Amino acid sequence: MNAKIMVASVVAILGLGATVPGISALELVPVQAKAKTRTIPKKWRGTWHSKAGYYYQTKHVKKNMNEPKMKATIRAKTVTWKWVGYRPKGFDKKTHVMRLGKNYRLRGQVPYGILSYLAYDNAHHMLILYKATHTDLYR
Repeated sequence: MNAKIMVASVVAILGLGATVPGISALELVPVQAKAKTRTIPKKWRGTWHSKAGYYYQTKHVKKNMNEPKMKATIRAKTVTWKWVGYRPKGFDKKTHVMRLGKNYRLRGQVPYGILSYLAYDNAHHMLILYKATHTDLYR
């Protein structure tokens, strides 16, 4: 019903002999988004947790832990994270902040190295990629 009214109003406005240009006559102009408008997608946001990492083929006891559990909260432009639970020597209990840069590169207080990226696998699995390793995050 609404389509008939729209067609009738277009014909009435343009007159009976007028034609409407097709979509192929319109040019699409690419618009580049500024870095300030780039955000992390909504389905990536929320609270994510990682499991503790242990040395290869060793008994899972605290003395063989090479990476403690991580809790990460992902927002539109920031990722806050901290180590939780038992922490081996060298891992602090502070809350760290990573900010979104170009191409979803995270900068700021990244866990290892200077480069860090987010990678979304599925609704319950995400990765934080570092220089030579990664951390698996789960919901």
